Amino acid sequence: PAPVAIPSVVGQPLADADAALRAAGFTLAPAREEFRDDVAAGIVFAVEPGEGTEVPPESVVTLVVSKGRAPVPVPQVVGSTFDVANAALTGAGFTVTRSDEFSDTVPAGAVIATNPPVGNEAAYGSTVAVVVSRGPDLVTVPDVRGNTLGTAIDLLEAAGLSGEVDGPILPGQPVATQSPEPNTQLKRGSTVTLTL
Repeated sequence: PAPVAIPSVVGQPLADADAALRAAGFTLAPAREEFRDDVAAGIVFAVEPGEGTEVPPESVVTLVVSKGRAPVPVPQVVGSTFDVANAALTGAGFTVTRSDEFSDTVPAGAVIATNPPVGNEAAYGSTVAVVVSRGPDLVTVPDVRGNTLGTAIDLLEAAGLSGEVDGPILPGQPVATQSPEPNTQLKRGSTVTLTL
C-alpha cells in the first residue's frame, strides 16, 4: 500500500487529534504529556513522526500533549511586607489571598508564612495564601484602682488580662495600686499585680 502523510493535528485538543488520526487509519500510542508554558493544557503540540511525514498505513503515531505551564516554586517572601510579597507572587504567576494573624515574634506588617510554603512548587495560576503579622495581641490595662478585689479581677479578665494580689488580702479593702499602670499596653493573657 502507498504511504500516507500524517495529517496536521497540532493545536487541536487531544480528543480531536486522536479522532482525526484514527479516521486516517493510524494506530495511536498512548499520548505523552509534557509541560509547555506556551501551549494550553490538553492541546497537542507535536506528533511523532512529524506532521506531513509519509508513513505506511496503520503506522503507530504518538501525540504529544501539553500539561500547561510547569509548576512554579513559591518565592521567598516570608519577612517582607505584603505589598512586596504580593508583587513577587503575582510576578511568578500566582493569585494571592491575604489573612492577618497576631504574632509575638514577627513584626506587624511582615509576612509570617505562605501556603503552599515558600520553596514548594505550585501550579502556575494557583492561589498562594499569605499570612501577615498583626504584631503581638496587645490590650489596654484598665484602671481598677478603688474597686474591690473581685470587681478588679472581673475588669481585668474582661480586658483579656489576669490579676494577682501582692501582699495581704483584706476583705472589702479597695485596690490601692496596680502594676503596670492603667492605659499601658500588655500582651493578652498577661498578669496585672494589685495591692490593696
